[in-house]
Amino acid sequence: MTMSERESEINYVPFEEALAKALEDPEVRAEWDRTQLADDVSNWLLGYRIEHDLTQAELAKMLGWTQSVVARLESGEREPAIMTLQHLVRCLGTTATIAIRPERVEVRFGKPRAIPKDVRRGAQRAAALDGRSSPRPRRGPITRRGGTKRSIAVEA
Repeated sequence: MTMSERESEINYVPFEEALAKALEDPEVRAEWDRTQLADDVSNWLLGYRIEHDLTQAELAKMLGWTQSVVARLESGEREPAIMTLQHLVRCLGTTATIAIRPERVEVRFGKPRAIPKDVRRGAQRAAALDGRSSPRPRRGPITRRGGTKRSIAVEA
């Protein structure tokens, strides 16, 4: 089978459809719900950083953390501690509401206050001096629900 024949057999399905079908599986749904809190924090923090045009190193300086702590939170692989959430809302001037439901735990962040330009410039300068400022372009948030239109390939 040639590559073009194989490509003609692939159907593209919108991400939302593929996700809805996958979530019909109870094991997949349980894992999705179990990781909701970490994902909510990840999406919010990444969106905050992009909205304020900050690198991970710059945001880490503002929070008094290392870049690897910000990267770990943005990965969504680990559930953050309550004290971590409290530190985020205090340093970034926002609020967080945690909803504990029988099927999952989720967090919603309020609108953060604007970062004073001198604080942002100071974080950028400090990050640049540390050599941790990333030269790569910043990427947009990857959301679990809603977000940009995406599709995935499904073999026929």
